[in-house]
Amino acid sequence: MKKKALVIGTKGTSRDIDWPLDLDAMQKCVGGLIQYVRDAKGKEIVLPNGSLGVMRECIVNEEGLMLGLDPNVLASLFVNGGDINGIYNLVGPAIVVYEERDGSGADYINKSIMDALSNILDEKRVVIHLGDFEEE
Repeated sequence: MKKKALVIGTKGTSRDIDWPLDLDAMQKCVGGLIQYVRDAKGKEIVLPNGSLGVMRECIVNEEGLMLGLDPNVLASLFVNGGDINGIYNLVGPAIVVYEERDGSGADYINKSIMDALSNILDEKRVVIHLGDFEEE
């Protein structure tokens, strides 16, 4: 299957890019020196178009923390396999290289969200306040 890539910005925006890229182009995408993220390979992800994919690589700015780049929540979720408490907290733009899979990401998203909420509630025993409702 052909690898594809997208750049994920720190505000949750994404854009498709041609893959493979040379070193200079990768550095332009992440705004500096590149670093490959360990453990990114093989994670299932839901792409911005709603389809499923399997991550093959994730590339970020090697000096992102030192430069004070903004957090990249979406890329962090991808690398952490949807776990919001995962060990990777990526910063700055990220290049995500993936292969598309057949099917829709909707069921995967719903399951991931429910699993994440269940884990949070189980671990922290959080009470979610939905607000007060008044009858008219």
